[in-house]
Amino acid sequence: MFGPIPTKGGDVVISYSGTVPTDYLVWLADKDGQQRPAESSGDIRVGTRAEAEEKADGIASDSHGRIFIVDQDSGQWDRVLLRI
Repeated sequence: MFGPIPTKGGDVVISYSGTVPTDYLVWLADKDGQQRPAESSGDIRVGTRAEAEEKADGIASDSHGRIFIVDQDSGQWDRVLLRI
């Protein structure tokens, strides 16, 4: 999907860029409609999508949020359904 990510406070976003991503940023939205991590969000950087999904799932479980993944290059995003 394209356009703004429909985040709500407590949702987790995994963002990446590049054709073969090696840097994933996992961050927690602290307010509705948030599109970028807050300066003090305590974001986490990992090297693989599997690591990013594992971290995101743990955070989302604690915050009762949803998980989104977004390609920073294209702006395309999708909702990820996990519970590892």
